[in-house]
Amino acid sequence: KLPVISHQNKGWMTKADITKYFELLWCEGFGSNQTVVAMKMTKNGKEMLKFLELTSDYAPNVYEYDKNGNITGSYGYTINDGMITIGYGHAISYKEVFGNSSEKNQSEIDLYNEYLNNGEFRDDGGKIDFPEVVPGSKAFSLDAMDEILESDVRLSEDAINNTWLIPENISVSQQQFDALVIIRHHQGSIREKTRGFVESGASRETWENAYGTHSRYVNTFNLYFDGTYIS
Repeated sequence: KLPVISHQNKGWMTKADITKYFELLWCEGFGSNQTVVAMKMTKNGKEMLKFLELTSDYAPNVYEYDKNGNITGSYGYTINDGMITIGYGHAISYKEVFGNSSEKNQSEIDLYNEYLNNGEFRDDGGKIDFPEVVPGSKAFSLDAMDEILESDVRLSEDAINNTWLIPENISVSQQQFDALVIIRHHQGSIREKTRGFVESGASRETWENAYGTHSRYVNTFNLYFDGTYIS
């Protein structure tokens, strides 16, 4: 706590006390040691993430619709990358289901057994134009998709906060944080170049040169730089 300066009671401070006083004032008030706190993705950010997944190029192939054209659920699918993807871009790996004891993930095993009908994890090097729905798979309801997304968002929030922003004492705005969660959800991690762009305050042009101008990235950069949410 800051020492009290008293005049009437003659509580005079030495030069060393005065120096310490202003050092504490700097640190506790507005100094460079200010602590970065954990952030959470906003509701608008989550709705935007869902929108980007629902409007991707392959969406018509993997979602279930009612007679009015409204999405009611989604099927598991493969893009020949060794994974099966479900819901709003949640990927299940072969190792998480059939790996050794240290690799297996029980929640992923449960999803696989309930919805994916022993689906094949394809990765034969062949190129496919559109994702292929896992044969005989069961559609995930919107509620199930939302539950999985909430879990995925928490994982991304924790990874960004606890392995980067907080340890490195890096502050970002809310719109930037939401954009970073979207990027991590899509790529599976925050890559070194992304960290470098954030920490150096890189221009939008730099981001676009690195990631391209696919509509997904354009919309994400609109959020990061301009605070434009879409849903």
